[in-house]
Amino acid sequence: MEVPMPTQAEVDSYFPSHPSPAPLPVSNPTRSFWLYSDPDCNPLGDHGSTSVLPDSVDILIIGSGISGISTLYHLVQSLRNTSRSVTKIAVMEARQFCSGAAGRNGGHCTCYCPVDFAAMEAHDGREDALKHVKLEQRTVDSILDLIQKNGWADDVDLTQAGNIHLIRSQEERLVIESNLKAAEIAGIDISAFKFLSEAECAQLVGSKGDLSGLQLPGNNLYPLKFVTKLFELARRQAAEIGVEVQLYTHTPVTAIEALSPGSWSVRTSRGSVRTRGVVHATNAYASHLLPSLLKTSRPVVPCRAQVMAIRPKDSKKFWDTGFSYNEGFEYFFQRPDRKANGQAAVPYIILGGGRSVAPAPHELGVADDSELNPTVSAYLKSFLPTHFPSLSATEEKQEIDFHWTGIMGFTPSRNPIVGPVYIDGAQQQGQYILAGFSGHGVSRAGACAEAVAGMLLAELEGRATPKYSWMPSHFLTKP
Repeated sequence: MEVPMPTQAEVDSYFPSHPSPAPLPVSNPTRSFWLYSDPDCNPLGDHGSTSVLPDSVDILIIGSGISGISTLYHLVQSLRNTSRSVTKIAVMEARQFCSGAAGRNGGHCTCYCPVDFAAMEAHDGREDALKHVKLEQRTVDSILDLIQKNGWADDVDLTQAGNIHLIRSQEERLVIESNLKAAEIAGIDISAFKFLSEAECAQLVGSKGDLSGLQLPGNNLYPLKFVTKLFELARRQAAEIGVEVQLYTHTPVTAIEALSPGSWSVRTSRGSVRTRGVVHATNAYASHLLPSLLKTSRPVVPCRAQVMAIRPKDSKKFWDTGFSYNEGFEYFFQRPDRKANGQAAVPYIILGGGRSVAPAPHELGVADDSELNPTVSAYLKSFLPTHFPSLSATEEKQEIDFHWTGIMGFTPSRNPIVGPVYIDGAQQQGQYILAGFSGHGVSRAGACAEAVAGMLLAELEGRATPKYSWMPSHFLTKP
């Protein structure tokens, strides 16, 4: 089933010109493989949901996904080297721990920027395009470094077998070649990027003979388990320096009110908490608390993605590499081999995408992850049998154990917004945001969180705002 991609102009025209504020996350989301595949996969799932809220904290992070917990981690790293002006940090989550996009994504941890470099350079200029590449590579390298230093590789199911982008046509290949050439001219090392012929792809991964490919560095992991490990590390390191970190799940934030300059009352479903610093790490749902975002040229709106966990009836491992297809609208990989009760477990294939077959605007503006789109479901069910006859001849040779949706935060440029919160042009003292990752949070959130943590602490401690050589100027918030 061949699906035409919408042009960029068409995509831009689908973006709502006057979107409505996002709701709170629904209370009955679909069951994600990452959250429910094992009874013990989310030990922090309901942590703090019945605990008494504190009267006040120094910093309150709204959101327990990869952006919120990365911000917590970088706050703690900075506090280990400062005067300890912060002694209490709270993280609040509307649902289970890490139950938003980070607990519902495709598990990829890869820097794809060079494949889009010419377009990025034309839109943002060479300097910012290079910084964009550096930011994503910094984030990916940081994740891999944390996993290596702490011995988490098996715990988070890390694989480092690369990624293959499947190419459908000569026209698509020429566009990719142009992007990579522009990246090389700008000084980016693309020596690890290798084109594969249709015959090579068929032999290497068992695809139909009509697909060529681009092989590039790439990684996959279990996102929820990584975020869990990162939270536990940050909390432990914070305790070592006398900083208290608390997590409150099932505690949606409903409003933020000014008490005095630099002092905020954060209202939740279970009471209010005073704080000096607020970090908005809610991605798709940011406009629920900050509806003024929608009045800017860079609104953040929800966009629903769909993923399934497929168990092939041919109980074997087909690939170690990850994949993307259809200019990134589809993405998949097969999980590492694991043993259960002494027996080899069938390695699931995690397959996501299919938004291009949904009616325009392709799930943009949809914030409800309690439902599946049946058109997208049908497409995803047919995807592997259509493109990988060596995997299974018919759709009946695969069992779909989990089929779920998740809500991403998109901006018109597909780039995140990072920095101080502005409302009607006025900076809100002590409030910061990182949101709008547009489906690339794993490869972007870490460095964005590092910047937000540094900016917030500098403000609370009366220091100059730090500058980051790898932060693109077009990511930063503006009045």
